[in-house]
Amino acid sequence: MSILDPIESRSLSSGLAQRTIKNLSFIQNAHENGEDVHVVMQVVNSLLGLLVFPIEKESGFFSSFDSVTLGYPPDFGALRNRLGNFPPLPSLTILQFGNCGTLGQFFKRVRNAIAHRRLEFSSESHDLDKVAIHLSDAKPKQPVDWEITLNAQDLLQLCLYIANEVVNRNL
Repeated sequence: MSILDPIESRSLSSGLAQRTIKNLSFIQNAHENGEDVHVVMQVVNSLLGLLVFPIEKESGFFSSFDSVTLGYPPDFGALRNRLGNFPPLPSLTILQFGNCGTLGQFFKRVRNAIAHRRLEFSSESHDLDKVAIHLSDAKPKQPVDWEITLNAQDLLQLCLYIANEVVNRNL
């Protein structure tokens, strides 16, 4: 997204995604300039907006990733070869990966973890690379069957990937 590109209506997911990218950049720059802002929370809040709000309205967006299969263990680095700009997520650690055979299911599990506040932070640091985030998901009244951990920097890259996909698809 260029500065000269028009910003879509905030009623559209693409407008929400454009504003998310803009706000993330602003918060990152403020952090780099020594401002007391919390970039880690901005990433989580951004994912909340990107994954929770649109998933109900544009379920087709996320189901379009159902054709992208993941092996076990999934090789997210290899997805770059298939999807071009998918982040490699080098810090990702998989503890359980139940019912997560596609990228669409992965996004839904991340969405559920964030929407249902099933996330834990390793520290109160404001630095993305110093905070590991543990995400988990389970069906209602069932034991957890999906757990991952990744650092906030990788979660930011995943967030930006989703935001750019929403913008590029003009949802």
